Amino acid sequence: MSYQVVEIRLNGGREKVLVQDRVPLYYPNLLVTHKFRNRSPNTQDKLLRHIALFHEFLDSLSIDLISRLEQRPKSAYLTDSEISRFMVDAHLSKITLDKKHAGVSLLEKAYEFVGSAHAEQRCETVRDYLDFLYERLGDEVTREDAARDLKKRFNRKIKSARPAWKRTRNDEIKGLTKEQRESLLEVAHPESNANPFTTGAHKYRNYIIVLLGLELGLRRSEMLLIKLSDIMWHINQIAIVGLEDESIDPRKTGPRPKTNERMLPIPDELARAIQKYVDTYRRTEASASDANNHPFLLVAHHRNEGQPMSIKAVDGLFNRLGETVPKLAGIHSHRLRHDAVFTLLRSMKEDLGALTPEDRTTQTQKVLTYAFGWRSNSEMPGLYGAKYWKEEADKAVKKRSENFQRIREEVEDVFNKRDKQ
Repeated sequence: MSYQVVEIRLNGGREKVLVQDRVPLYYPNLLVTHKFRNRSPNTQDKLLRHIALFHEFLDSLSIDLISRLEQRPKSAYLTDSEISRFMVDAHLSKITLDKKHAGVSLLEKAYEFVGSAHAEQRCETVRDYLDFLYERLGDEVTREDAARDLKKRFNRKIKSARPAWKRTRNDEIKGLTKEQRESLLEVAHPESNANPFTTGAHKYRNYIIVLLGLELGLRRSEMLLIKLSDIMWHINQIAIVGLEDESIDPRKTGPRPKTNERMLPIPDELARAIQKYVDTYRRTEASASDANNHPFLLVAHHRNEGQPMSIKAVDGLFNRLGETVPKLAGIHSHRLRHDAVFTLLRSMKEDLGALTPEDRTTQTQKVLTYAFGWRSNSEMPGLYGAKYWKEEADKAVKKRSENFQRIREEVEDVFNKRDKQ
C-alpha cells in the first residue's frame, strides 16, 4: 500500500494530508487537525511522514491496529515486543525500510540509518499518535491505563537509547568561522571576480539572500516570502510576515513561516543591493508579465523567468558557492542563521557586561527571541547561541588557568625567598 503526504488547497490556505492509495487516512489527519493545527506546514509534513512510516511498519506485520482497538469487550493494544520492534525500525532509513518490508534480505553493511534526532522524533510522533488512538478507540475500562502504560514504555525506551542519540556535541556546534564568513561575503559580492554566477540578476539576487541570512538571520521560507510591500524604505525597515491570503503564491509547494512576525532594520549594504535588484533585474522585458503577477521580491531568472524563487533554488546557490570555494562546502542557508545569532551576541557583549547577571540573561533572551522570531520561553537562543557560549566558556577557563598560574608563581616566589633567608 502506498502512503504519501500531499498538499491540498482548502479555504484559501494549504493543508498537508496523509493519503493511502490517494485516499485520505482519517485518524492521522484528524490528529494533525486536532492537535497540530497551528504548527507550520513543514512540521505537519514531517509528523505525517513519521506516521506513514509507522503504518508501513504495521502493514509489514499484518497488524490491523484500528480493528484491534475496536475489539470489545476489551481492546487489544500493541504489545511491548511490537513497540520494541518499531523502535528498532525507527533508526533505519526509508530506503532500507522499503527493502526490508519488501522481503529483501540485507547484509549488515547494507543497512542505512537516520540521524539520532530524527529517530527520536519518529518515536515521539508515533507515541503521541498511539496515545491519540488509544484514548478514542480503546474500550472505556482499559484505555486510560493503556495510554499511560504506552507513554511510560515509549519514554523509557527513548530515554534508555538517548545516550547514543546525544543531540549536541561541541564539535557539532553550528555557525561559520571568521574565514568562512569573510570568504562567503567576498565570493557572493556582485562585483567579485570569484562570483560563480554569470548574470547580474543572479549575482544581486543571491547576494541579497546571503545578506538576509548573515545580517538578519532569516530562514529560507522567510526570505522567499518577502514581498515588495514589506520593504518600508521611508523608515528603513523590513516586515517579516506570513501571507494573509496564500492564493497569491503560485508556487506548488510554497514556503511557510515557522517563526513570529517582526520588523527588522535593513542594513545599508542590504538596502543598496535590494534597490539595485528591484530597479534593474527583478523585472526584465522577458519576465515583466510573470514578475508583475505576484508581489514577491526574489524571483527566478532564465528558467521559470519571473516566477517566485523556490526553496530548491536557494539550496542550489549555496551548493554552487561551495563548489567554487572549498572552505564553503557543506554550508547551507540555515548555517547563516546560526552565525547571525553568534555575531549579534558578540555585538551585544559590551552592553551586556554593564548589567547584573540576572538582567543580562533577561536582556539576551528578549533581544534574541524578537530578532529571530522565537517564542518568549523558547530554548532556541541557547541552542543557536552555542558557538558564542562555547567561546565565552573557553575564554573563562583560560583566564582561570592564568589566574591559577599566577598564584602558583607567587607561592613559588615566597618559598624561594624563604629558602634564601
